[in-house]
Amino acid sequence: MRRRFMVIMAALSATVLATCGLSTPPAMPAAHRLEAPHSEASAYWNAHRLREARPVRAHTARDGQAAKEERAATELRVGGLFYHDVDGGHFCTASVVDSPGRDMILTAAHCVYSEGSPRSDIAFVPDYNAGQMPYGVWTPTNIVVDDRWKSNEDPDVDVAFVELAPNNGRRIADVIGANELVFNADSDQIVRVTGYPSSQDAPITCVNRSSRLSASQLRFACAGFSGGTSGSPWQAAFDPATETGAIVGLIGGYEGGGDTDDVSYSPYFGDDIQLLYDRATSGVVAPS
Repeated sequence: MRRRFMVIMAALSATVLATCGLSTPPAMPAAHRLEAPHSEASAYWNAHRLREARPVRAHTARDGQAAKEERAATELRVGGLFYHDVDGGHFCTASVVDSPGRDMILTAAHCVYSEGSPRSDIAFVPDYNAGQMPYGVWTPTNIVVDDRWKSNEDPDVDVAFVELAPNNGRRIADVIGANELVFNADSDQIVRVTGYPSSQDAPITCVNRSSRLSASQLRFACAGFSGGTSGSPWQAAFDPATETGAIVGLIGGYEGGGDTDDVSYSPYFGDDIQLLYDRATSGVVAPS
């Protein structure tokens, strides 16, 4: 279970930073601000430590899948989430999404918020590959999840929006661009999913058709999406020329994203997820 992997990771955390919740009506999403030491995290994740990081759990991909799978050499706007611990490594996947502040990434809620608290000491490394970090290390300042995830880890809202601190005065979307988010999209369409298995040092990509598992969950079948791929974006209408697509889901939700490596799930990006995004971006003024 991919979510169980995150529980194991949470047990390794030495500290959980204090947060302040925003006042919201019942069942409305709330924001939590991290007071993460940005400069320390960036300094810790140098090229040597990234290259030497070891996964907490390794998986072997199942064979015999009919869906076409291809390994991605580079993936702009998608990257690994790293845990600031000597025994850690990249434990989840995230992607840059359009936002007024041009500073937001999308991942699964269970990657960044567990046991009632937002995670500390995490870093986003876009286009990470075999120790290389061409766009640097980015650290979070704000994590937004739905109240239903905080209270009972409702799989239908296993989604988080994470605001990143500027890096050398620049915002993440200004450096590498951002993908569009689409809500209430067709559940039956071709999607391209890219993620970072913890057992590998480079991302994998697979293209296949998504389908409905239930009214609130989607299903996607492709081999190799083991621990570490939670949060991987599901991109529809992907354009290879610009490496952009419309994100309609992510690995997460039912069974924490999937109990096996060859079938993955996503919360359906309907009105609830749109409300969460609106909450995450409310009051944000676009940079001049």
